[in-house]
Order: sequence, then C-alpha cells, then structure tokens
Amino acid sequence: MNKTIMIAAITLALGLGGGYWFAGMKKDSGNQSSADAGGERKVLFYRNPMNPAITSPVPAQDEMGMDYIPVYAEEDKPKEKKVLFYRNPMNPAITSPVPAQDEMGMDYIPVYAEEDKPKEKKVLFYRNPMNPAITSPVPAQDEMGMDYIP
Repeated sequence: MNKTIMIAAITLALGLGGGYWFAGMKKDSGNQSSADAGGERKVLFYRNPMNPAITSPVPAQDEMGMDYIPVYAEEDKPKEKKVLFYRNPMNPAITSPVPAQDEMGMDYIPVYAEEDKPKEKKVLFYRNPMNPAITSPVPAQDEMGMDYIP
C-alpha cells in the first residue's frame, strides 16, 4: 500500500513539474515570435486593467495581483469624428451649430459626419402582420389586404 502511494505521488509530482515546465516553454516561445514579427515596440507606460485612469511608468500589479497592461507608442488612436451639428434629443427637428441644452436641461446630441454611407439592408423575408409565423420571400398581402412587413 505504501509503495503504491509513493509511486502515485512521484508520478503526480513529475506530471505537475513537466506541465509547469512545458507551459513556461510555450509562453517564452510565444513572446519571442511576437517580438520578432513586430520588432521591438516601445512601452510608453503601464495601465491598470481594472481602472485605465491609473497608470505606472514601470511594470506593476494592482491590489488584486493583476499585472498592469503595457501601452505601446505605435498603437492606433481612434480618429476624431467631425461634428456636423447638435440635435435636440426630444425634438430632432431642432438643431444647433454649437453644443446647447433644451428647456429641460438635456444636452443636445452631436451628429457626426459619415465617411461611409450606411449599407442598405437586404430584406430577408416579409412576414404577415397578424401571424408572424407566415412569411413570404416577396412583398405580399394577407387575405384582409394588409401588406406583409419586411
């Protein structure tokens, strides 16, 4: 009995040690391939993963033990959209060229210039307004003369 337990414990220890070693080797090789492919990237600072407002000039960990995330110099910044005008949230017909508030104190909503036109939506099927289970691939009317809804 003692011999069986001892063999099981040694096998378990070898398995855990080998797995730990193999995982470390795989992690190291992944870091080398990404560094070789992209070249050396310069780290600007490190950011807290749970609160991006908290930064550090050196690698650190937060209070839960999570590593800070590196922020690199060449990361793409999102393009700033150009505001065309501001629209009243309760009455879209009312617009303003500058930020404003309506009579209830609600901020007007910015309307941005669209660089790409939105694609037209393709109608997959038309459904009966009285019985959504009934569909048609083309526009149709039901027996009461109601048009099917796209």
